[in-house]
Amino acid sequence: TFYASIDLSIVDKFGTKAEPMTGIFVPNGFVSGRSTDIILWLHGHKGDTNRRLTIDRYWNATRVPYGAFREGVNDSGRNIVLVAPTLGARSEAGNLVKAGGLDNFLAQVLGVLGQGVPSALGNLILACHSGGGLPMRRIAGGSDKALTNLRECWGFDCTYNSGDDSLWADWAKARP
Repeated sequence: TFYASIDLSIVDKFGTKAEPMTGIFVPNGFVSGRSTDIILWLHGHKGDTNRRLTIDRYWNATRVPYGAFREGVNDSGRNIVLVAPTLGARSEAGNLVKAGGLDNFLAQVLGVLGQGVPSALGNLILACHSGGGLPMRRIAGGSDKALTNLRECWGFDCTYNSGDDSLWADWAKARP
């Protein structure tokens, strides 16, 4: 696991700037190829006592049992890198959801991985839980170049926004 300082200029609804920390997990047995497949995971809302929780603590399975995402990727045997930025207290995503934000973010992630991992993006999967659904929706509906590599969107308990059900159904129909 690498922790990269990637500033997404996130300020949450409480006026707190989110720590510019992105977790990048490369599973055991990862084999470098011509490109790198990525799961970009967007976490849900944080409780009031955990507003400043950073991704290194959020996905720590010892501290938060449901946060065992790295372990799941490792156990899957898939040749894929898991990437998770620290979002705001209510899953605010800052520059990540702005035009060009996804491309810029992924370029920085691939740059951090550096030697031994190709800098070309392979397949992209967006995944989220709860409040991470709104940023996932905004990213998937954007126009960044990386979206040509988007293969799947995984949402868990995240369709709270008005129109989400029809939006995702239409999105899936347009991308068979």
